[in-house]
Amino acid sequence: MNIKHKINDFLTKTTGYRLTKTSAIPDLRGKVTDPREGIYHAKTFPFIMDLPFDKGGDWLYSTYTENSSAVYYQAAKAALRAWGQGEKAVKKEIERLLTDFASLVNIDHPNQLLGLTREESKFNDAKKVYEMVLPWDNRSVEEVSKVISSSILEENKRYGLNVSSSLFDHGVSVHKIHLEVERIYMLMRSIKDKGFIYDSSNLVSVRVLVSGGEYVWRTRGGMHRAAILAAMDWKRLPVTVSQIINRDDVMHWPTLNKGLYSKDVALKVFDRVFFAKPPAVYGDWLKKIKSYEE
Repeated sequence: MNIKHKINDFLTKTTGYRLTKTSAIPDLRGKVTDPREGIYHAKTFPFIMDLPFDKGGDWLYSTYTENSSAVYYQAAKAALRAWGQGEKAVKKEIERLLTDFASLVNIDHPNQLLGLTREESKFNDAKKVYEMVLPWDNRSVEEVSKVISSSILEENKRYGLNVSSSLFDHGVSVHKIHLEVERIYMLMRSIKDKGFIYDSSNLVSVRVLVSGGEYVWRTRGGMHRAAILAAMDWKRLPVTVSQIINRDDVMHWPTLNKGLYSKDVALKVFDRVFFAKPPAVYGDWLKKIKSYEE
């Protein structure tokens, strides 16, 4: 037992209290309804607030709507349709969705993910899908690639897979698909049995994009949780807002100064994310999604 635990045990026995960590993240739930207000109240990023699902989406190009390209959302919807048929049937439906996605969305280069031509892109020499940055990102390509690869590896290790393999990678393994099936099922079962238990340390992280007086949000972390709760017909989600990107600020985005994007290409990527318009590589998957409800 370490010294912190000993001190806490002593305090509990003598005073009835324990020392706990408190979050320094400003919590604006119940105080503001628009993330553009939030930064003026919090004066820093990130901050916590509730955001409506009808303005939300999954990472880059997906909203939480019937024909959404969001694979975890579609998998959760399929699981819910089979939920009364038992665990085996539910997992079979999740696996079917994930296998379809993996076979139809073959992304092996960032240009495919961003929907860019070789003439538009500065990432033509990339060896991995995540060797790129979004136009408003202040990090280097190397930093982004390392962070994403490390995050994927850490998540996989929790479920017994010791490689940095993503469902979005070309040639994803059956092991990875089975891992995702278990992960989605267990999370759904936990939420159904216990509700969505959260605190400031495990909230979904989002970025907010602003254009023409409107805003949308896209997940940065917590894609599975957000997608599942959306499928379960939640209307609002407690999140941490980590960034607000305004289309009008395009000339101030770091990548333009670094020569990684032209203004026109940067706005092309922004608009694709803002309006949830997946690039061509998602085409067959979008067609397949329509068949699930038939």
